[in-house]
Amino acid sequence: MLASHGALFASEETGKLPTSMKAVISGAGLKANMLAVPEGKAATWDAERLQAHSEVYNTLEFTTPLVELPIDLVTEQEQRNYETFRMDYLRLWRRFFDPIGIRFQVGPGPVRVEVYLLPLVNNSAYNNLRWFAGGGTVSYSPSRIPAGTVFRYLTRLPVNESMIKQAGIGEWGMIHLDNRGLNLEPLVRTQIGGDLGIAPPNLNPNDYPLLLGVEVRDREKLSKTFHELWRNNLKPEDREMSERKYKGVTVKEAPLRRFGTDPWVPALYQATVGDGYYVTWTKKRIEDWIDVFLAQDTTKPKDTVQVNTSLYLAPPGGANVEVISAALDWESHKLALSAGVAWQTLFAAGVVNSEMSPAVRSAVARRLLGYEPASPDGSAFFFDRKIGQIRNERHGSLSGPIFHAKLGAGSQVMQMMSQLRSIRADLRFREDGIHTTLTMDWTAARR
Repeated sequence: MLASHGALFASEETGKLPTSMKAVISGAGLKANMLAVPEGKAATWDAERLQAHSEVYNTLEFTTPLVELPIDLVTEQEQRNYETFRMDYLRLWRRFFDPIGIRFQVGPGPVRVEVYLLPLVNNSAYNNLRWFAGGGTVSYSPSRIPAGTVFRYLTRLPVNESMIKQAGIGEWGMIHLDNRGLNLEPLVRTQIGGDLGIAPPNLNPNDYPLLLGVEVRDREKLSKTFHELWRNNLKPEDREMSERKYKGVTVKEAPLRRFGTDPWVPALYQATVGDGYYVTWTKKRIEDWIDVFLAQDTTKPKDTVQVNTSLYLAPPGGANVEVISAALDWESHKLALSAGVAWQTLFAAGVVNSEMSPAVRSAVARRLLGYEPASPDGSAFFFDRKIGQIRNERHGSLSGPIFHAKLGAGSQVMQMMSQLRSIRADLRFREDGIHTTLTMDWTAARR
């Protein structure tokens, strides 16, 4: 790769392609020992085929498979790197390694993918998750996930922890985000503005109807815990929470003026509904949740599943679809302009030109870079002689970028979002590993 990039640099600096490896080294300011390899001769430059070549590693377009490389001679750095990799690998896997099992279920209903991961992975992220959620399972009914849910995370809690016991909290915890009232536009503006150095807009908590919930083990303890939490953290004039009834359910409001006269979250609303305690900063959200609970059938659901942790995602509807389209187009826009920089180098070096067909330019790029610079949406690049820069047919150039604020017509991502109703991942720990079920529901589109 160094030899290839050196040739491009030399060509751009001198205005002509190097004809030998000596010309590459001289034109790029390299030292000959920079191109040395542990086995065989140093890389050479093939001016006729416009590519660097190594008798050991072959070319960037087709590198020698690792299994075919000799291991008789290695550098000290290669030895250290391998020993580090080997020790990390030994620490990662315990005792044995079994293949991963995957089972697909495709039919008229949702698509299911079941994955068995064996063995136990010995790393901190896995161990922390197992400690937190692995003490037992919790049950839930997928059919009772409320319509309009965008994000839902359910997990088993470490109920044996003294803090959770003393608080009167039960076995499960939940984070829930609803589509009703959800406004993603300020978040996307903040993301794009951050990239452009623009001050972010003020965020309104009512735009993000987030709900937190835990199971109630001891109602009296839990009530006392949160009452003391408010008293210890609020100003004296705010310590007494107001109460009111909503459809027979007590809703408590805790003001949060201690954070200033105009706090980001002015108040928290809490209610105990069924066997769960729920809290949110949006009054409408707690009322909607009570409505959902009261409207549910009281009979035992037929589709109960046991999990240690579960994640549910669904595309939002309404104006948020356009907002997501704008966010994805912005990411495509940045990647397309980055790919344009690579094409600019190839054009400036004279190795590709406008008279070449796209197929020929692609072949040259693969020989010199090992890949073809591309835009995520497949839009083409061309050289604009007026400005002396590479332009993308959709996203423009570095000096004249074009942002459309939405994905192009026929975008596969947006087509998928219009067809996909939800994705649900259920994880359950086993004695010898993890069992994960991924369910994709294509049966109806979210509108």
